[in-house]
Amino acid sequence: MIVPVENIVETVDLTADDVLLPLMECIVNSVISLQQSDTQAEDKYIQVKIIRGKAPRQINLEKVNTIESIIITDNGIGFNQKNYKSFETPFSKINREFGCKGIGRFTVLAAFENLKTRSNYFENNDFRKGNGTLSNLLPQ
Repeated sequence: MIVPVENIVETVDLTADDVLLPLMECIVNSVISLQQSDTQAEDKYIQVKIIRGKAPRQINLEKVNTIESIIITDNGIGFNQKNYKSFETPFSKINREFGCKGIGRFTVLAAFENLKTRSNYFENNDFRKGNGTLSNLLPQ
């Protein structure tokens, strides 16, 4: 079965009240990654960095994008093969025990043009790196 990303993203209805929901979805993923990690509690971290674009010159900022990107960094278990397979699977049940429904990435894509991942992780007694991009094919 093939499920086009844009078809799922089209079903996401974000309102002005949901403005922080995509950011929270990403932070929840970091929290889960930390919960699954063997790292000592005092050494676990999540960093949220907001990159602003050029300052707009007009006073009215309604419908003006002032955030260029958001970078979320954590030292959780990373994007190992199990997590990557889940990421590629809409409605994945891998994190259901944490209350997740497997649709958070589509909420992010409804708000942003793309979702880029970069991960270092330990798997099969080896350190590995992985990168990926999930793009919103819908006009913004």
